Amino acid sequence: MNAPAKENYKDFIDWIREPKRARSPEIDYGCHWRRRGSHTQWRVSWIEQTGELYAVNLWSQEFAVLCVVTDRPAAEDAMEGWAALCGSDGSLDVLIARLQAMGG
Repeated sequence: MNAPAKENYKDFIDWIREPKRARSPEIDYGCHWRRRGSHTQWRVSWIEQTGELYAVNLWSQEFAVLCVVTDRPAAEDAMEGWAALCGSDGSLDVLIARLQAMGG
């Protein structure tokens, strides 16, 4: 995994509509990720062309690039077991900690 590039965008829509992202296939990893103690849901997806694994808050549209991975097998490795984790309290926090431990 590589560190995400630092880019400035005014909002999620501006970021996701960037041509390199808008034209790329995405792998969706669920839309029920939650921060600890919150019922707000986040969606986690991987963008093939950029390698960005990102989370977006479905209510506020706040977003974060969690890490950058080189290819789909690396994304699948990073997200191993995601279906069992997604939806539980603190699931997004657990994912972020796991990605950081992997070097993301």
